[in-house]
Amino acid sequence: MSHPSVGRTENVKTCMREASVFAIVCFNPANVCYLSNGFIATITSRPVVAILTQDGTRPALLVHIQLKFTAYQALDNCAVFYYGSSDGDVGDTQFWQDGVANILARASTPPDLVIGVEDDVATDQQTDLTRLFPGAEFTAISHLLQRCRNIKDRYEISNCQKAADVAKTGINTATTTLQAGSSEIQAVLAAKATMHARWADRYPRDKAMGVGSPKSGGAVSDTFPCHVLTGPNKFLLVAPPTNKVPQNQTVLVCCRATINGYHAAIARTIVVGNAPGLDARMLRHLHEIRPQVLSQIRPGVPFNTVYQQAYDLLQERGYDPPDEIGCLTGLEPHEVGALDATTTLRFAPGMVLELKLSIANSPTAKVQFSDTIVVTEHGCQCLT
Repeated sequence: MSHPSVGRTENVKTCMREASVFAIVCFNPANVCYLSNGFIATITSRPVVAILTQDGTRPALLVHIQLKFTAYQALDNCAVFYYGSSDGDVGDTQFWQDGVANILARASTPPDLVIGVEDDVATDQQTDLTRLFPGAEFTAISHLLQRCRNIKDRYEISNCQKAADVAKTGINTATTTLQAGSSEIQAVLAAKATMHARWADRYPRDKAMGVGSPKSGGAVSDTFPCHVLTGPNKFLLVAPPTNKVPQNQTVLVCCRATINGYHAAIARTIVVGNAPGLDARMLRHLHEIRPQVLSQIRPGVPFNTVYQQAYDLLQERGYDPPDEIGCLTGLEPHEVGALDATTTLRFAPGMVLELKLSIANSPTAKVQFSDTIVVTEHGCQCLT
């Protein structure tokens, strides 16, 4: 599917001009996907490079010829170039280094060339770029790209909405299955099956795929995880499900979905049978706090202001607040920008975040509600 990214490209180029950067060269899969407006490399053992110059009308995407067929999806959004050889196919150049040199040679590079690279660029890649452009100045631009990525366009938000819809289906199925007397593992399997069915039925033309990371070796294909956590496991981010059948206790259910690289997550503490008194009280307090915190998420409000309100509300009820209550999300599940005591970033329309409100009061007592939220012109909208 083609989703022209002219507005996104111009936003990045504006930031580049403000920072006096003529070209950016990106290897990080999330940034490559962002600049190319959707290209997800199935393998990253060979570098995939996205390049944008101030005088270019659209980004350049440089991929190994082995990815030729998957790169077709980017042709409407990018100028696609190939390197290497595979099964008789030969790219435009033999090595990615030569491909980068050729792409920048086509641009009207100034004599005082400044090239932006990511903060986490691999040492050997930085060395090769320095050798290719010995007279250039290199500067870190991860913060610049993150600033652009913080504000999602309509296409990005629609992907988050689709992912949220799939994740909600998983939560609903897990809840029904557990309350009917099933085990943890039965609930996980039922939820995952329902999420895959929802994707196949509603969004068959969209990729159920995450961008991965430079160390993951390629795209993430298991993008509908579900975790059912009881007892001490509620304090773990993930834990394998067991054959235990929860009875008269609270259960933390977490579902995540990724569509076209974009994440959404939802978590709910559900009651199976009768909740213990402490858990019931904590749940009641969480239901009281949540709408008050949501009402403060609106354009112009600093992140740490919202955190402070949650902090105060929890302390008033006798609980120790967590260090943070959420973060920005998008092409990565946890992007730069935490809802904590120190982050002064202000909410703006188009931001998508995961709000994670939780209360813990003993080695086994924990309740949590997590939602994926988009900031609107006048407030926020809960996608999950």
